[in-house]
Amino acid sequence: MRASGLIYMSFINRNEMVETPVLGTHIRDKFPDMLRGVAVILMIQVHITEVFATDQFRDGLWGQLSLFLGGLPAAPVFMFLMGWFAVGRSSDIKLFLRGMLVFFAGFLLNIGLNLALIANVLLGSQVTDLWPYLFGVDIFSLAGLSLMVISGIRLLVSRLGHFVSSEGSLKWILTLLPFVIVSIGMLMPSGSFQESDISVFVKAYIWRDTQWWSYFPLFPWLAWPLLGGAFRLWAGDTEIPDLKGSIVSIAGIGAIIGCIYGWSVSVDLASYYRFNLAWFVWAIMAMIVWFWFWKRMSNVEWLSNGLSSIGAKVSSLYVIQWIIIGNMGTFLYHEQPDRSIPFWIAFTLFLTLFVRSLPDRISKWREKDWF
Repeated sequence: MRASGLIYMSFINRNEMVETPVLGTHIRDKFPDMLRGVAVILMIQVHITEVFATDQFRDGLWGQLSLFLGGLPAAPVFMFLMGWFAVGRSSDIKLFLRGMLVFFAGFLLNIGLNLALIANVLLGSQVTDLWPYLFGVDIFSLAGLSLMVISGIRLLVSRLGHFVSSEGSLKWILTLLPFVIVSIGMLMPSGSFQESDISVFVKAYIWRDTQWWSYFPLFPWLAWPLLGGAFRLWAGDTEIPDLKGSIVSIAGIGAIIGCIYGWSVSVDLASYYRFNLAWFVWAIMAMIVWFWFWKRMSNVEWLSNGLSSIGAKVSSLYVIQWIIIGNMGTFLYHEQPDRSIPFWIAFTLFLTLFVRSLPDRISKWREKDWF
C-alpha cells in the first residue's frame, strides 16, 4: 500500500495547469502529466504485487523489481510535483483550506478501498481490527498535511517580510528544511504501543515506528513536497526546466554508485516508509536522472500524448484502481501465483481506464441526435 491515497487529487492538483501563451490561447504543459502518468502505471503494478502476490513472488527478482519501480518514481515524484505547484498558489488561506479537505478526504479513501473488508467484519465472516484500516496514513493524509505546512511556512515568511527578504528566505527554508525533516525522522524514537491506544493513531501521522499502517508520515515524507517547492522557486519559472548536462552527469554517477543501497531500501517496505538521509540524497540524484530521461522522451509524440492523457486524469484513475485492488484484495490477499500477476496488472489497468472513460462515453452518447 505504499502509494495509496490519491483519491480525487483534483483537491490537490486543481489549477496545477502550467500555461504557456500560444497565439492568444493557453496549453497545458504535458511534462508533469507524463511523470504522473508513468507514476500511476507503476503504482498499479506495485499495488498488485503488494496485495495479490505470494511471499515467494515478492521475494523473487520480479517481485523485487516491481517494488523498486513502485518506489522512487511513484510517491516521491507525486509529492515533489505537488510541492512544485503548491508554492505557486496565490492564497495561503486557500492552500491551507485545500490541505484540510485533502486530509479529511483521506478517510473516505480508507473506507472506499476497504468496503469489502468492512462488510465482512460487520457480517461476522472475518475477524480483524478495523481501526488501522480506517486510519491508515497514506499519500492523501500526507498531501493534506503537507499543503497546510507549506501554507504556514509561506504565511510566516511573508509576515517577516519587514525584516528579511520573503522570496530569498522562502527559497533557503524550503531548500534546507527537507534535510532537517529527514534527519529528525531518523531520530524519532521507536516504542511499543497498544493498537487500542488512540495516541498511536494520532502519532502515526507524524512518524512511523511499529505501526504498519503508517505508510507516509510527515517525518520524513514532508521532505519531498518541500523540495519540490524549493526547486520551483530556484527555477523561477512555471515550467519544469531542462537540467544542465553537467548536473545530470554528476547526479547519474552518484545514482549509479549508490544504486545497490538505493535498491535495498526501495524494496524493503519498512525502510522505504521510514527512509534515511543517505537514501534521500541518493533518491534526489536518481530523480534528476529520471526527470532528464522523461524530458527526452517527451519529444516522442505518441508516447507523450498517451502518458500525459493518463497523468491528466491521475486523480480519478488512482482512486478507481485502488478501490478495485483494495476490495478484491480482501478475497485474493497474497494468494495469487507468480504466473497470474501479469494478468492482474493488465486487467486492473484496462478496467481502470475503462471505468474512467465511462463518463466521457455517456456524455458523447447523450450529445448524439437520436431523432
